[in-house]
Amino acid sequence: MGHDARIKPASLAVCLYSASNYSEKNFLALVKIDPTEALIEKVETQDGKRVVNFEVRNDVMPTAREKLQKGR
Repeated sequence: MGHDARIKPASLAVCLYSASNYSEKNFLALVKIDPTEALIEKVETQDGKRVVNFEVRNDVMPTAREKLQKGR
């Protein structure tokens, strides 16, 4: 694939979910998680497999005066 300096290293979450208001049974979501000051990455081993979890810091949410950004 090569290396693109515009793309930062991150974690990839693969999620399966369902929604009762759609006829399809299951959906696949691929989420790129960029650990920032808000997430503390924890790497553990469970049953011989590497598991990555994120601990959320409680003091990083914007105040009521700050604008929120939404993802697309």
